[in-house]
Amino acid sequence: MKTAVSATVKSIMLGVAALVIVGAGHGTARADVVNFQGSTAGCFNCTSAGPFSTSASLLGLTYNNSAFNVTTTPAGNASIGNSPAVPNFNNLGSFTLTGDAATYDGNTFTLNVVFTSPAGAASPTFTATVTGQVITTSQGNLFIDFNNDFQTFSFANGGSFQLRLNDVSITPGGTVSLTGDIRAATNPVPEPTTLLLLGTGLTGVAAKLRQRRRARKAAQSVL
Repeated sequence: MKTAVSATVKSIMLGVAALVIVGAGHGTARADVVNFQGSTAGCFNCTSAGPFSTSASLLGLTYNNSAFNVTTTPAGNASIGNSPAVPNFNNLGSFTLTGDAATYDGNTFTLNVVFTSPAGAASPTFTATVTGQVITTSQGNLFIDFNNDFQTFSFANGGSFQLRLNDVSITPGGTVSLTGDIRAATNPVPEPTTLLLLGTGLTGVAAKLRQRRRARKAAQSVL
């Protein structure tokens, strides 16, 4: 009986310790290892509502989308910046520029990032101005200028992360990646109901232990 009681007490103590740890983390912002998955789409000279496409063109400039699956470091940071490929992966897409003569000043490009993981993450849009001109196949370049400030987004259950895009410079005949950075990613903290359920479970274990003690005393009094 002592062994059973000791095991039950040990279980309660471990549960209390877990409750304390979880409770201490509740509402506390900290960086975590978080997996991000999703895809991108884009459009030229459109609004933040699109219409977005996996491939979009403006004169001799073409955007192709990408899928990504990156995991942050323990500090909560990750870069999405692989080299261009067919299809693209682990970047935010790519731009290809032909050598056709054209002027791009006054145009815009808008990127839509759709997160499928973590659950409930927002699907932000980023708009860049496109400037520059291509004179001949070997002359000129384009600069795609994004707002490089980190923007903060939230998960459905309280976690958050920051995302920014990097500018793009491309010369005629070239293909370059659109890249970005994630930082300060935090996992969703437990809901209050989760803590309540854990506490209720510990209460049940304690009640069971009291019942066993009463039964043992009743058996001893009969003897």
